[in-house]
Amino acid sequence: MMSKRPSLIPLLVIVAAAVATVVIGWTSARRLDTLWDEPIDRDIAVGLCDHPLTGDRPAIDASQMRLPMYVNAVVFAVTGRDDLAMSRGVSLCFAAVTVVLTGLLGRRLFGSTAGVLAAVLLALSPYFLAFGRVSMTEGDVFFACFTVAATLGFVRYVERPTAARWVAVAVLLALALGAKLFGGVLFVAFGIMAWLARPPRDVHLGTRAGDVRRLHRLLAAACVLVVIVGGLAAMSRQAAVTGRDAMAARYEQGAIIGWVVLVGLWACGIVFAVRRRVLAPGRAARFGGMVVLAGITFFAVMPVHLLEHEILRDIARRTFRWDDPVAGASWVDHLRLYSGILLIKLTVPLGVLSAAALCFAAARSRRDPRWRACFVPVVAYLLLLCLLPLRQTFYLMGVYPLLLVLTAGFAVQIGRWLRDISRRARTFWAVCVVGLTLHLGVNVYRAYPHFHIYGYDLIGDRWLGEESRGYRNLIQTPSDGVESLILWCNTHVPPGARVVSYLWEDQPGHIVDRVLAAEPRYRLIRRGLTLASSEIPPPPSLSDADFVLVHINNRLGYGGRPPDWPPADILDAEFNEEHRVSRGALDVAWVYRRR
Repeated sequence: MMSKRPSLIPLLVIVAAAVATVVIGWTSARRLDTLWDEPIDRDIAVGLCDHPLTGDRPAIDASQMRLPMYVNAVVFAVTGRDDLAMSRGVSLCFAAVTVVLTGLLGRRLFGSTAGVLAAVLLALSPYFLAFGRVSMTEGDVFFACFTVAATLGFVRYVERPTAARWVAVAVLLALALGAKLFGGVLFVAFGIMAWLARPPRDVHLGTRAGDVRRLHRLLAAACVLVVIVGGLAAMSRQAAVTGRDAMAARYEQGAIIGWVVLVGLWACGIVFAVRRRVLAPGRAARFGGMVVLAGITFFAVMPVHLLEHEILRDIARRTFRWDDPVAGASWVDHLRLYSGILLIKLTVPLGVLSAAALCFAAARSRRDPRWRACFVPVVAYLLLLCLLPLRQTFYLMGVYPLLLVLTAGFAVQIGRWLRDISRRARTFWAVCVVGLTLHLGVNVYRAYPHFHIYGYDLIGDRWLGEESRGYRNLIQTPSDGVESLILWCNTHVPPGARVVSYLWEDQPGHIVDRVLAAEPRYRLIRRGLTLASSEIPPPPSLSDADFVLVHINNRLGYGGRPPDWPPADILDAEFNEEHRVSRGALDVAWVYRRR
């Protein structure tokens, strides 16, 4: 792998690409309504700001990992602001860091040209821009950032194992896991790469057996303490449920004290390993220790995952049991979605180049660690996504930067092949790559600011024989447009009118409540859903409705559910369209008024 010091100009271009991501993302996000998970995640972050160890109780959306909320909680505490714009700004900062890390990873694996190209492609990708600008878990940009950081750290560790790099990779793996539970696939991918890696030359490891034993004892003690603290947290919650409040408080105090001791052991282990340069002999022992240290870091840095029993229980439930259909039963639908993202969301020519890069990496990864470094995590993650019972458009964000590193590396590799043929052929290919990048930039300009529906003008309503639109489809239709409907109603609906809402976002405390007037002059009849239950009540009656509010997800189905559209015969016979909200070429929300 290449290890030359990067020149200044490529680094400046990479930084400029990161700045472009922030500028495009920030200006476009100002024209994006609040999305489904954003207010929920904001409430979680505010709870962590008030109670850093446990968050609010009962836990909100306990299945979500808490690192993005912890980061936002720190920003909220420092700035005194906890609004949506601040959270989206935090996400864009991580998006910028992801672009820089992607450039550095591409440069380390395939050279400066590949690094610059990977950073520019990522910065201009409509897919990355669509999800890099939204807050916390709605876009997975935190997961993407730490996945790239962990991969870059692991590449450097494999090149030359040191105690500091060993610790850094373990910490980054823990942060990736804290950003998303699916980060666990990186442990598998890195284990495969560690097994396939050749032993480094001229590096002598494990000469101080006593230090290795002391480090292992520290890690073992920390693991035992994790089990004890988790058990105390579980007993505290059980005591609280049965009304034994005094006992619950004592168990919780014991758990908190145990966590403090755990942080001390964790810090001592890291300092000891780095200062004494401790590395176990043998790749298996070193990687096993890395996994253990990552697990300890996960609980030490993000204590809510350990001290809040509901989160710990839901993580276990999500790991071993799902409420959704059987895992793997919908792999064709999943593959249809993720292949569409690969082929469409970066323009079709660059999408074809990316697919070719994956095929080339598959052929070369066994022998060449440069291709293996990105290919193995990408394939492992794609296999996981196809086996999951649930699909989401933003799930691919975690490895999307690695995909573009492979694309850039393959583009550079083609240039090297053509150089052996003739200088003119290589120049022609360079012009083609620049032209494709400029074409991507033009498409971004045309799609601005509605990046989440990028590709709709190309494929329309169908993709590979199925519906292309939807909250979990290639042309994503999130909650964008809901706020616009309510704001229109606040100023245009006459006093005393009865407004029937079919919007699922009108749940108490959710998106609608955040823009609804404090004392609305009209009567809002809600759909009746709540965040605390997955039950869908019967729809409201239209018999005495003056206005009806609907979103495109009512027509397509919310989150894979059946369509929830008002009775078409009544709507067509008794109502006229009064107002519509459009995003580019796609209409996303409507107000109907009684004739």
